[in-house]
Amino acid sequence: MENRVVKRVLSRRHLLAGMGLAGTAGALAACGATPTPQVVEKVITQVVAGTPQIVKETVEVEKVATQVVEKEVVVTATPAPKGAVKLVFFVWMAPEQQPQVQAIFDAFTKENPNITIELQQAPGDEAQKFQKVLLMIAAGTPPDFTMGSSEAPGYAGRGILVELDPYIEASKVDLSVFNQAILKSYLQYQGKQIVLPVVASAELLTYNPELFDKAGLSYPSEKWGDSKWDWATFLDAAKKLTVEANGKVDVFGVTSILYYMYAVRWWGARWANDDVTKITADTAEMAQGIQDIADLTVKYHVSPRAQEWEMFGDADPLLSGKAGMQDMGLWSLATYAAATSPWACAAWPVVKDPLAFFYPMGFYMFKGSKNQDEAWKFMEFMCRPENNLKWAQAVSRMPAMPQNGAEWLKYFEAKQPNARMHVITDLLNYEKATTAEPFMVHPKYTEILTKAITPALDPVWSGEKTAKEVLPDLQKQIEDLLKAE
Repeated sequence: MENRVVKRVLSRRHLLAGMGLAGTAGALAACGATPTPQVVEKVITQVVAGTPQIVKETVEVEKVATQVVEKEVVVTATPAPKGAVKLVFFVWMAPEQQPQVQAIFDAFTKENPNITIELQQAPGDEAQKFQKVLLMIAAGTPPDFTMGSSEAPGYAGRGILVELDPYIEASKVDLSVFNQAILKSYLQYQGKQIVLPVVASAELLTYNPELFDKAGLSYPSEKWGDSKWDWATFLDAAKKLTVEANGKVDVFGVTSILYYMYAVRWWGARWANDDVTKITADTAEMAQGIQDIADLTVKYHVSPRAQEWEMFGDADPLLSGKAGMQDMGLWSLATYAAATSPWACAAWPVVKDPLAFFYPMGFYMFKGSKNQDEAWKFMEFMCRPENNLKWAQAVSRMPAMPQNGAEWLKYFEAKQPNARMHVITDLLNYEKATTAEPFMVHPKYTEILTKAITPALDPVWSGEKTAKEVLPDLQKQIEDLLKAE
């Protein structure tokens, strides 16, 4: 650690004494000057826990008939080195991903022997993770850092995240190596970089080619924005893929699609304007989008009702042959890549606005951590292209560094050469690809989702009410929560 300069301000009396000339003052006293004690401050700048602080001491010296001068004496002080540090990395991670992630941690520790990293498993639900982190911070035991995405602005709005710009500048990290759409998304807050990009996640459509062949259907399009693969064609395929046996559905046409908070954008709906000053939940576009999604279950029954999910047990519906189409998040790609069942990727059907969504993800750290410098060391370590690629492979997300895209795709295609996985990397280059709208990264979003949106829409998903019936009250609830302190 860098040496610090310690300053001492000394009186001329002390300097003379130190030079063996104190007798001069004695001669002056003998000529009639009466020594009188005088209080002189000795100012010392010392390092306390790495921070310069001013400490004053008072000493008595004899008043002398001479000028008091100051002299700066330079002394070096080296704080004691920090001992072994264990970083807590708090994140939800699939069990099959953890061995490769641990190998990356081990490689980092090999370069930094005094720093180890412990992965603490977070709840899989984002709202639960958010609340758990707040409780850990309140208890004085915050995690050191984590990997996340759209929840970060909510933390930043509470003032509990470390701004990374000073670290980035000091380490001379080249941010141009990252996909700029990822970098400048909700990984920034009020113009400050709060999350260091590492990967991008996404949800896309997967399908079972054997079931499509059996139903005599053409495969879903592998091209983003293909107008021939529209909602009507998608719904028709879902109907023809749905198979009943003994009065019950044995195979569903589609079990799940893109998260509805994003999917309604296909119908041209928005939850709020860009600066979240106006809520726009109660619109004809929103009602149509919510209702069309709900009707997959409540009207056409090509998707399972809540109680019917039990028929799948712990098995994946698509991989077990019980679904013709299904949403797949990249967090499940490692499982799919290792599967022996047939599956392949497809683009989402086009409705009104053919958007494709991706979710930037990266590392951020908490202000309450006592190991911020060490956490940054790991984040800086992950800025190396080779480590970025390894992490993207380990957690089965697209690398945030475009230069790693081809190698990442090659890695997964080798496991499933017929799965059309180029659809995944094509998403990031698609002109209509976008991140979450501002409403979904508003600091109050988690509260609004759990207290207003989810309970309001539950009756729509079950068929008890229509979207048109619930949206006016939902609009008011969201507005009231935004206004509340």
